[in-house]
Amino acid sequence: MKLQGTLALAGLFWAGLGTAATPAPTPAPAETFLPDTAVLARVEDRAITAFRFVDAFFASDPEFRPTMDSTGRAKFLQSLVNQAVLGLVATEANRPLGFEDRLRLREESNRILSNALYQRAVLDSVTVTDADVQRAYEQCKTELRISEIVVSDEQEAHRLRREIAAGRIAFAEAARRHSTGPERARGGDRGWENRLTFSPMVLAGKVWTLRKGQMSAPLRSRDGYHIVRVEDARPYRVGAFEVVGRGLRRDLRGAAAEERAARLQRLMADEIGLATDSANVAFAARAFQLANRKDPQADDTPTLELGAVTPTFAPEDTGRVLARWRDGALSLGRFMNVYLSFSPLVRPNINDFSLFREQVVSTVLSPYMPLLAVRRGLDKDPAVVAELARREEQLRVEHLYEDSVASRVWVRPEERRAYYEKHRNLYVTYPEARFATLVRSTKAGIDSVAERLRAGAFLPDLIRADSLAGHVSGSVQSRSGGDRGTPYYKVIFEELRPGQFSVSGPDKNGDWLVIQLLEYVPERQMSYKEAEHYVDESLTNMAAEKLLDDLIARHRARFRIVTHPEKLMQVRLVDPAHES
Repeated sequence: MKLQGTLALAGLFWAGLGTAATPAPTPAPAETFLPDTAVLARVEDRAITAFRFVDAFFASDPEFRPTMDSTGRAKFLQSLVNQAVLGLVATEANRPLGFEDRLRLREESNRILSNALYQRAVLDSVTVTDADVQRAYEQCKTELRISEIVVSDEQEAHRLRREIAAGRIAFAEAARRHSTGPERARGGDRGWENRLTFSPMVLAGKVWTLRKGQMSAPLRSRDGYHIVRVEDARPYRVGAFEVVGRGLRRDLRGAAAEERAARLQRLMADEIGLATDSANVAFAARAFQLANRKDPQADDTPTLELGAVTPTFAPEDTGRVLARWRDGALSLGRFMNVYLSFSPLVRPNINDFSLFREQVVSTVLSPYMPLLAVRRGLDKDPAVVAELARREEQLRVEHLYEDSVASRVWVRPEERRAYYEKHRNLYVTYPEARFATLVRSTKAGIDSVAERLRAGAFLPDLIRADSLAGHVSGSVQSRSGGDRGTPYYKVIFEELRPGQFSVSGPDKNGDWLVIQLLEYVPERQMSYKEAEHYVDESLTNMAAEKLLDDLIARHRARFRIVTHPEKLMQVRLVDPAHES
């Protein structure tokens, strides 16, 4: 349906619940910002500090997050007070934890330990000096014309470099034949590059040490192994150090953290004897690449990407082994189960070989990271212990909500019917489409496909024939009219009718694409039977919100609560993730 008109109750009291408060004063000058330890509120002996306020604000769901003005800050402080009240009430209730609760806490423990390991072994070990920033700034004064070859295998990278150095093959020819980078069709020519915008960032410091005409040794990044040659150099006018320096420091920290994280991964992979199967990884990555191919006819309107489109694999392909190690193996089917368990908003992009292999390695290593954290004693770290206690309390609060709110809400059938009749315009389905896409590397190849379609062929049959021949050339997918911004949306919902097809290309890789619309179901008014679940959800949420407000108000009176809204505009409300 187009609009449900409801809010997730899970986010209701953890991401912005609270009564309106008197607006605080205007923002303070920068020099009077409060320290992290400043106390903004107390509930009994629990202090809500400036650090906690900022951390919780940017950790909350943006959908529920209030504004950053004085009114929004006061509202959010009240939500933190309400959380503390609910925590105290839930702790008093001391509801016994069941098997599923203990399983969830174990999963939370593993995640917290893994995060602590990353913090201690990676982030805390990164040091960027003023001299490092100054050196990078000097490099920014030179612009380089760069050629590049990217391959997935380290030994292949060394072999190619030796052949180029010996004159047995030209750099441009090696790039056209072997590189997986987007510049391969241009012989690896990336054009003029500036250090400030060079990607991958982790390689910038090494690339800018090369002289004109010099070729690098293979350089490793998450994209694979890079052979870089500097074709030319020229002066570049860069901004003042005071303007550029802070961003450079952040970039240097990020590059150093990426290197240390990769080193930690290699350490764990070597310890368990992890080896990936390049052929099967390439097969799966190619399927993702095809499913997420950009529609060449789409306009440039900015859109929100809701994660990667996931291809459908044939049952016989789900058994392909992506990786093996001393304790087992990871099949494509099992990998997809893990990948699809992520929310679409946070699913990583795995649309090429290197990114896919990196995600395979991360999936395998995930259960081993907490074990390494325990070996290093991080399970006894005070911050880890405190976070685990907070997660257990959050679980108890959820049980308090279930027992004291959710279990007491019931909506009568006549209420649902009346609400539906009053808000019928909210309960309309999106149009639905099923379509197939197929790719050919030449215009002659795509013309041949188009000719067969005009003669009555069915595109899924051609895709199936390619699969039986041993290669992935396309996929069959479904889309909802609510999925604006996804690949092919304009062609599917605005241009084609069932049975029609569209050809486009070439793209930047020289490939051609054909799309055939297989089925289209237009939007329509939902019947009461179809909408009843959504109506019940809306009414249930509204009733539950009222009961939750009453529960909090009743228990707030029992506790000693002190708040300092006058301090809120002295809190430096900046996302810690964006700090240098």
